[in-house]
Amino acid sequence: MDAACSRCRSTKMMSGLRIRDQGQNSDGKLKVHVVDRDPGALFFKEPLFGRLEATVCGACGHVELTAVDPAGLYAAYEEFRARPSGGLGPDE
Repeated sequence: MDAACSRCRSTKMMSGLRIRDQGQNSDGKLKVHVVDRDPGALFFKEPLFGRLEATVCGACGHVELTAVDPAGLYAAYEEFRARPSGGLGPDE
């Protein structure tokens, strides 16, 4: 990640910050839903989530989110899309 804000170019950057999901039944970590590994299942679709970290500019407040393991998420996404159904379950 750049050492300067992409919006205002300030170097007052705070990186690697955790974003907490405070919803009911949450483990407290904000995540991005990448795929359901078993989208045809009625229950237990085996969702794959990726953890996110934030970088915040201390000058203008601009926030950028970064996936912690982008290569692993992309590999799972490609595997999902390579399925004969195109990876899509009945809801898609």
